[in-house]
Amino acid sequence: MRMDSNPKLDQWIRDKGAELEAAFREAGSPLRPELTGEFLVRSTLEENEKWFKSPEGQARSKRMIEIANEVAAELLGGHEHPDYPSRVLARLEQLFNEGRDGAGASA
Repeated sequence: MRMDSNPKLDQWIRDKGAELEAAFREAGSPLRPELTGEFLVRSTLEENEKWFKSPEGQARSKRMIEIANEVAAELLGGHEHPDYPSRVLARLEQLFNEGRDGAGASA
């Protein structure tokens, strides 16, 4: 998929690319001249799109939705509960850390 097929998305990519370049400069690590922030943002989005369309990505996406729904069911007020975002993020971190150096595994 061409990420620039939508003018609004293309502008967002350019804007975020410029922000990324500025952040690297401010951190004292400017990007090499042949590498742009726009390229980094665009290529990251394209790689993520490929991954999410893969069987592993599809399974992980399904599990992410299940986690969001499970957390909502656990909290009075569901998605509107003030702790919902932090609880979902904590559970998603567990999901993404499973299998990495034993992290996320139960003892």
